[in-house]
Amino acid sequence: SKNPANIIIAGPPSSGKTTMLRDIARLLSDSCLKVGVCDERGEIAQMYHGEPQCEIGTQTDVIVDAPKDIAIDMFLRTMSPDVIICDELTQYADSKAVARCFGTGVNVIASIHGDNIEDIKNKEIFKDIIGNGGFVQALLLSANKKLTGERIMVDFYDL
Repeated sequence: SKNPANIIIAGPPSSGKTTMLRDIARLLSDSCLKVGVCDERGEIAQMYHGEPQCEIGTQTDVIVDAPKDIAIDMFLRTMSPDVIICDELTQYADSKAVARCFGTGVNVIASIHGDNIEDIKNKEIFKDIIGNGGFVQALLLSANKKLTGERIMVDFYDL
C-alpha cells in the first residue's frame, strides 16, 4: 500500500474536521496501513474501557489523554505506524513533534482551525511544517448552513 500524503484538514469549529479524521483513519487502516491516532481529548475514537466506540479501522492504535507531542513520540519510538493522525494542532510542541515524523518517513494527517488558506499558511506555529517536505496539501472544510441541512463544502489546496 502507498502511504498518503502529509495533509492538513482545516476549518472553523464544527465544520467536520474530527469526523473527517475518523473516517480517514478507518479507510487507511482497512487498506492495510498501520495507523496511529493521537486522541488527546478522546474525540476521534471515543474510547470506553479500552475499546473504541467509533469505527476507526482494524489496524489502528490509539493513544488517549496524552499531549499530542508525547503521543507522537510514543508512536514513532514503539509502534512503527505508516501514518499518524492528530486532531487540532495548536501548540509549538505539536508542530515540533509533527516535524519529527516527516524525518522518519511516517506521514501525518492533522487538523487545525483555520478559515481560509491564507490563514493556515500565515500561522506562525506552522511555518516550519508547511511545504519543504512537510504538509503538502490542505483540505479546507466549511459548514454551509444555507443549503439543506448541515452540508460540508471541501476545497483542496497544494501548499
